Amino acid sequence: MPPKKKARLKLEQNSVFVVTAATTKDQIPNDVTIVRVDESVRVLPDGIFEYCIALEEVTFEEGAQIIGANAFACCKALAKVKLPSTLRKILNMAFHLCLGLCTIDLPLGLKVIRGHAFTGAGLRHLEIPATVETIGPAAFKYCRQLESLILPPKLEVIEFELFFMCTELKEMKIPRTVKVIGSGAFASCSALTHIRVSPNVTSIGCREESTNSVFGGCASLRSLELPEGLETIELLPFADEDLHPFADEELEDILGWSSLVNLYLPPTQTVHDRFLNKAIPQTFQLAKVAQNWEDLATKLQNRFDGLPLHRVCYFQSYHLVEDTIQQISDILSDNPSALFETDAFGMTPLHIVALAQTPRLELLQHLASGFDVPRTKDLFGSTVLEYISKNPFEEGRHATRWLVNLLVGQRLSVLGLDRWKQELLAMKEGVLKADCASTMSRKVQSLLDGLVNLEFLEVLSLIEMVLWRIKLGENASDQGGIDRESCRVHCGISILIGNILPFLGKDNKRT
Repeated sequence: MPPKKKARLKLEQNSVFVVTAATTKDQIPNDVTIVRVDESVRVLPDGIFEYCIALEEVTFEEGAQIIGANAFACCKALAKVKLPSTLRKILNMAFHLCLGLCTIDLPLGLKVIRGHAFTGAGLRHLEIPATVETIGPAAFKYCRQLESLILPPKLEVIEFELFFMCTELKEMKIPRTVKVIGSGAFASCSALTHIRVSPNVTSIGCREESTNSVFGGCASLRSLELPEGLETIELLPFADEDLHPFADEELEDILGWSSLVNLYLPPTQTVHDRFLNKAIPQTFQLAKVAQNWEDLATKLQNRFDGLPLHRVCYFQSYHLVEDTIQQISDILSDNPSALFETDAFGMTPLHIVALAQTPRLELLQHLASGFDVPRTKDLFGSTVLEYISKNPFEEGRHATRWLVNLLVGQRLSVLGLDRWKQELLAMKEGVLKADCASTMSRKVQSLLDGLVNLEFLEVLSLIEMVLWRIKLGENASDQGGIDRESCRVHCGISILIGNILPFLGKDNKRT
C-alpha cells in the first residue's frame, strides 16, 4: 500500500492561508494572520488554530457546519470572523479568550453554542439568532466588555455562570420560554440595573455546578421582578435549601445589592437560620426598609397586602397591557386615592411602574394624570422621573420623554417670565435629545433641579409683588404722588432675601 500523501498547503498570493478538509494543526504556520476556510470543510477540527496569537481574520466559505472545541482559543489578535450560513454548532471554548473579537455575526440556522464558547472574548454587543436552542454553561463568562446581548426566543435554560463577571452588561431581557436559571448566571454583572425573570421560570439557582449566587455582586441592580409562580429560588439570605460554601464569606460581598430598591418575595421563601435577626448592611438601600433580614422578609412578602393597585403594577409585565389597564380602572373607580397610597418602600404605584424593566407607556399615561411627578419621593428619596430616566432600555427613554413633555407642559403656565420659560424649554430639549440612559438621567436631574430653582424664583417674584403693592398702598396718601421704584426698593424683599432665605438653605445669588 503506497504511503499516504501529506496534504498540500494552500497559500494565496495575498498571504491568505486556506484551510481544506485535509489540513491538520501541524500544518498551520505559527505566524498566520489571515485564513480562509475552504468550502470542502464540514467540521473545523478541534484546536486547529489554538494559540495562533498573530491570527487576525478568518473567513468561512459556505459548507462548514461545526466549529470544533478550542478551534480559535487564545487567538488574542483575532478581530474579524465571517461565519457561513451553513453553521449549526459552535463547540466548547471555540473562541475562548479571543480578546480582540469585539463583534461577530452569528448566522440564522445556528442551533447550539456549547459551554465556554466565548469565555473572555472581547464582545461588546451580540444578538443570538432565533434558531439557537441551547447555550452551554459559562458561554459568555468573563466577557468584560459585553454591554448588551439579545437571547433567542426559544431558550429554555440559562445555564450556570452564563454571564458571570460580565461587568459592563447593562441590557438583558430574559425570554418568556426560559424555565430555569442556573447558579451564578448573572453573578458580578455589576452594571445590570433591571432584571425581569420570565413568567415560566420555576427555579432560580439551587444547582451544584456553581458556588456563586445567581444575582450576587449585582451592585447596580435597582429592580428585580420575580413571578408569583416561582417554586425554588437561590436568593441569599432568603434560601429554602442548604447554603453554598461561600456563605461563610462576608454577606455584603456575596450579595452586593447596594442599589436594590424594588423586590417582592414569594410567600414560600424563608430567611435561612444563619441570617435570622442579622442586621442588613447599612450600605444597602434595603436597610432603610427594615433593620434585619427577618423583618425585611416579612415586609417583602406582605408588601402589597391591602394595596391591590401596587400588586397589579408590580406584575404588569406578566400580563397583557389591556388587561392591566382594565384592572387599574376597576381599582381606581372603587378607590381613587389608591394612586397616592404608599407601600413599605414608600412607593406609589407609579414608582413601581417606573422601576419596571419595561415601563409601559400606556400605563404611565393612565396613571400620571393629576400626579405630582417631580415632587413625590419614596423612602429612598427618589421620584418617578428619576427612576425611569435611569432605565437602559428604549422603552425607558420613550417613557422618560413622555413624562418630561407632560411635566414641562404643566409647569410652563405657572412661570411668569419668558426667559424662565425658555430656560425650562432648553432643559427639556436636552432630555429629549439624550441617546443613552446615563446622559438622560443627568439631563433629567438638571431639569428637576432647574425647575425647583425657577419655581422658587417665581414664588419670590410673587412675594415681591405683594410686598410692593402693600408699600404702594401705604404711600398712596403721600403728597407729591407715589414713587413706584422707591416703593419697590423699600418694600422689604431685600430683608427676605438677606435674612430669611439662608435659613431655608436657598442660594440667593440669582435673586
